[in-house]
Amino acid sequence: MGKKYAGMTRSLARLLIGCALACVAPAHATEGDVVNFSVAASVTRDDNIFRLPDNFNMLAFAGSRQRGDTIRSTTFGLRIDQPWSRQRFILDARLNDYRYGHYDFLDHQARDYDLRWKWQ
Repeated sequence: MGKKYAGMTRSLARLLIGCALACVAPAHATEGDVVNFSVAASVTRDDNIFRLPDNFNMLAFAGSRQRGDTIRSTTFGLRIDQPWSRQRFILDARLNDYRYGHYDFLDHQARDYDLRWKWQ
């Protein structure tokens, strides 16, 4: 199986897992929940991925004449909001996975963390 098809298979698997998780049971997060999970997926088309002018030599720059690309992103998130006495501890963590259809050297994962301690 080629590299391009392996990436498509992983993307399809992520999409199916996300759909399955969304359909498993009616679960609703409310303001009072201590732990919340989130999953998101998106597909974006960018016609000029490098933001280069029309007269720029793409073949010399990137090895291809193609300017645009399709970006697939998947996000998994966790939020913990724990009150304790007159304090509140909040953790927000997200893992973002970005996959490019043509320029796969731009594929990457980004991690976002935020930890807060609020008190009165």
